Amino acid sequence: MTGPIEFDIALSVGTKCRTAYQLRRVFGDAAPAGLFDWQKTPLPALAFAIRGNFTGMFERRDLVLSDHGTVRNRRLGTRHPHEFPNPADLAVLDGHYATARSRHDHLAARMRELFNGKRRLLLCFSKRLPTLYVAVIRLLIRRHYPALKFILLNGPRGDIVTQRDTDDGWQGTDSIWDAHLANYGAASGFATEDGDRPSIETAGAR
Repeated sequence: MTGPIEFDIALSVGTKCRTAYQLRRVFGDAAPAGLFDWQKTPLPALAFAIRGNFTGMFERRDLVLSDHGTVRNRRLGTRHPHEFPNPADLAVLDGHYATARSRHDHLAARMRELFNGKRRLLLCFSKRLPTLYVAVIRLLIRRHYPALKFILLNGPRGDIVTQRDTDDGWQGTDSIWDAHLANYGAASGFATEDGDRPSIETAGAR
C-alpha cells in the first residue's frame, strides 16, 4: 500500500480564509500561520507576492475602506477583515495600522524564509480554480524560487462557496476537505518561538 505524499509545511495561498482553517484542522502544527490565512487574496495579488518575494503588499497609502467598512488594498485587491475591527473607519484604520503592519511583516518574513528554504511545502487554494490559473502560479513559483520543493494543490471539488467570511459555512465542509487532503501527510511538525501553530513539486494539481 502506497503511503501519503509527504510534506513538511502546509500553507494557504488564498483565496479565502477557509484554507488556513482546514489545513490547521487536518495537519495541526504542520500548518503554521501564513501571510494569506485571514485575508482575501485574488490571484493577481498572489502573483505579485510571489514575484516580489512577499514585499510591498501592505503599504498604508494603498489601504482604503470598502462600502461595508472592510479594509482593502486598492492596488492589489486584497481585503483584510481580520486585521482591523470591522466595520472600520479612517480613525480605526490609522489607529490599528502599526499593529497590523507588524503582524503582516512577521508573516511575510516567514513566507520568505519558507519559500527560500529547504522544507517541502504543501501550498493549497481555498476553492477549485481553472487549471490554467493554477499552472500560471506554479510557473511563477518555479521561476522565482527554483530550489523550492513544493506541491501546489488546487481547491476541492464540491465545497460550498460563501460570499463573505462572516457567512455561515465559511470554514467549508470538513468531509470534503478530509477526502481532498487524505493523500498527504506531514513528515514533521513546525514550531515557532512566538507560539504560532504551525521541500515536493508535482506535475499538476488535483
